This record gives sequence, structure tokens and C-alpha cells, in this order.
Amino acid sequence: MMSRSVMDLKDVYLEQCAGGILMKALELVKLPNYQSLDPVEFLYECLVSEAARRQTRKVATRIKKSACFYPDACIENTLYAPDRNLNRRLIERLAGCDWIRNGEHCVITGATGSGKTWLASVLMNSAIRAGFRAKYYRVNDLLLEYAESASNTTLRASKKKQLNRYHLLMIDEFGLGGLTANQRADLLEIINERTREGGKSVIVTSVFPVDVWASCIGDVSFSDSILDRLIHRAWRLNLEGPSMRSRTECGALEDPYGKKLKFQGERLSDRHLSNPEFD
Repeated sequence: MMSRSVMDLKDVYLEQCAGGILMKALELVKLPNYQSLDPVEFLYECLVSEAARRQTRKVATRIKKSACFYPDACIENTLYAPDRNLNRRLIERLAGCDWIRNGEHCVITGATGSGKTWLASVLMNSAIRAGFRAKYYRVNDLLLEYAESASNTTLRASKKKQLNRYHLLMIDEFGLGGLTANQRADLLEIINERTREGGKSVIVTSVFPVDVWASCIGDVSFSDSILDRLIHRAWRLNLEGPSMRSRTECGALEDPYGKKLKFQGERLSDRHLSNPEFD
């Protein structure tokens, strides 16, 4: 009788976007002892299920809006190979997001393919799951978008307000390509805005070590101002080891040239001559 009542409410659940309650109720009524379940406990389990479903959807929506480069990146899948120079305790600490609560920053450097953007995405997704708002940009895209508001003070103020809404701003591929005078000024303004009033956090990734960032920025006065605001309150990670794309545990072919393969039976050329599927 209870099972029929649950099914009778199916349309109501779906209309109210409460699919979590429906799925949990259908699960509970299949239990052998469901008749003995306390009504309050039954309702509690259904509401907890619905709350979890809504939280999952909320996180998925926020990750999508963040434009995170690796939306599925999570700390559980981090590869702590000895040659990567990754401190597990530090990564887990950063994933706890206290550095964001304190308005601190994170700088991740390393060679191409070392996993900088992926690791930054891990920290970014961890922040979103913890309830923080975050946004991903390649540095050139950020500066291009910011420059579009330069000619209008109202648009510039609106853009500043938009960026300041994010607790965490990820700036990827810093240092690739030189900066114009206007871009240096814009970058300083962006970083300066995020270090005011308690501070909002920034993750920066770069193939260049921090020691040469001043050269990447190009002007001593601007580079000093930008780095002074950013580096002294930044957790710094330098990734080492071969490219992640070359690792078999990350999908690379173990035998890319086929040297370990041995032909068995007829040769491919023989099959091609006798099998029309190869035509």
C-alpha cells in the first residue's frame, strides 16, 4: 500500500524538482522491514537524499560556470609519483581551502605537460565544492576581456565588480607572450583589486619559474608592483618529472612503435587480399 502511495506522488515529486525524495522513497519501500520504519526516520532519509542531490547539481552548475579547464579533476586522482616533487600533505591542505579563506594565493610552475593546469583545476574544483565562487581564464583571454571595458568607466566598474565576486581567480599560462603597456597596467589593476579589503585569492600557472616573471611582465615598475602583491602571500608548487602525457598511467601508449607486437597467423597483406572489408 505504501509503495502505491509513493508512486502516486511521483508527479508531485518531479513537479517540485524533488527527484531525490522520490528515488530514496522507492529505495526504502523495497526494504523487507520498511513497514517498521519510523515515519520521521523515513522522511529524514528522503530529505537528506534530496539535499545531497541538490548540492551535487549546484556544484556541477558552478563548475560549469567557472569554465574550469578540467571540470572532472579531483584530489583523489592526483598522481603522487616520486619524480613529480608533490607534497601530499601540502596538496591536501590546499584542497581544504583555508588559504582562500585567508585571501592567500597559489603559484604553480613547471615544464609543459607537468600537470600544472590539472592540479590548479583540482584546487579550483575543491574550492567550488566548499562553496566558493571561482573562475578560470587564460591570461590572454582575461586581459583581452578586461581591455574591452577600457573606454567606458561604467563598463570598467562593472567588470571589476564581476571579477571581485569570485573568491578564486585562476590565471593560466602566465608568461606566454609579451605584455603591452596597457596589458601590464590592466594586470596590475586586476591583481591590486584582489589584494584589497581582505583579499581575494588567485591561482597562477606558468611554464616559467617565478625568478623570471619580471622579464615576462617587461617593465620594472609594473613587475615589482604585481609580484610584490602576489608572490609574498602565495603558496608555491614547482612540478617536476616527465610530461604527464608521456606516462602510461595517464593514458600514454606503453609501446608506441609496436616493437613488442608479434604477428600471429596470416599477415595483414594476406587478409587484405582475401577480405573485402579492407577495400
